[in-house]
Amino acid sequence: MAIIKLTLTDSTTSATIVLPTPPLTQEDNNLDVKKRTLDNSLHVYIAPNADKRTWLQEWAFLRIDEYTLIRGFRNRQRTLNTFPTLSITGLPSGDILNVPVFITMEQKNIIDNCETVENVSVQFEEG
Repeated sequence: MAIIKLTLTDSTTSATIVLPTPPLTQEDNNLDVKKRTLDNSLHVYIAPNADKRTWLQEWAFLRIDEYTLIRGFRNRQRTLNTFPTLSITGLPSGDILNVPVFITMEQKNIIDNCETVENVSVQFEEG
């Protein structure tokens, strides 16, 4: 089994984290509009070049230093006003390289004196 790594990069730093198994879930999004008319016909208006992806990674347990690292990228996307880039290597379906993403994080629960964070959820939305 290949080791799956997530790399985040912005203008100040780059960092790589080894992902747990199972890895990210990916959702494909688009801006297509579906309309059903009175005669029950379906009309779809396709927005060209509007397909985007969203990845969700959940960690049952994450070290506080890794959490702080990811949170730093999340905070800098707002202060620098630019998206960090995401790369995921080691996926069986092929690598994802240098995709600009908007990072959203859920609340953290610090569970012990070793500064372990529990139930961390991070969403990476393609920019």
